[in-house]
Amino acid sequence: MPAGYVTEDGVDWLVYVGDSFQSAEELNGLILLDLGLDGLEPVCLSDVAEVLIADNADSTYARINGSDGVLLTFNKQSNYATATVSENILNAFDGFRQRYEGLSLTTLMDQ
Repeated sequence: MPAGYVTEDGVDWLVYVGDSFQSAEELNGLILLDLGLDGLEPVCLSDVAEVLIADNADSTYARINGSDGVLLTFNKQSNYATATVSENILNAFDGFRQRYEGLSLTTLMDQ
């Protein structure tokens, strides 16, 4: 599913999420483009980027109502109604609260 854009040198690259990786080596082997042409190897992430695992947990954090937290931002696709997406996210949060005892979810902004 789309996760937003990364901008580099004036070019916007759409980022997708959904795959799960166990190591940087596995991520390096992610195929980005395969034209299926003889003599032309697939383009892997390692061909166009340097992949590394960095732990910046001690320098990047959020405090929400005085407690440690994680910030999540959701962006909808243009072909969906904002109100519908917002309602679906809030309903999913309610399901998470019921499923995971002690989980606290705070909406900071809802457009």
